[in-house]
Amino acid sequence: MLCFPMRFPNRITQSPDHTVVPNNLFPRLTAGDVRVLQLISADATNQRIAEELAVSIPQVEIRRDRLMAKLGIYDPVGLTRYAMNAGVVACRAHLTVL
Repeated sequence: MLCFPMRFPNRITQSPDHTVVPNNLFPRLTAGDVRVLQLISADATNQRIAEELAVSIPQVEIRRDRLMAKLGIYDPVGLTRYAMNAGVVACRAHLTVL
């Protein structure tokens, strides 16, 4: 399955205080939270996330931990599933016929 980040689609709104609210049903996510979620969903390592965000690896770990606590989801598969349901990433399955 290939997941790739989407530009904030119509299902995600940005409020005046610069937080992103998917469908208004999910916890308030900042633009940084959404970017980390997109990178985790793309199976990025902490090193790659740090390079993309221009922060240190410990800062990535802190951001990942806070995101997981905010969502109550503590594994990458669950975060990817959340991101798909929230419309933060789109996925295409690649099937191989043997």
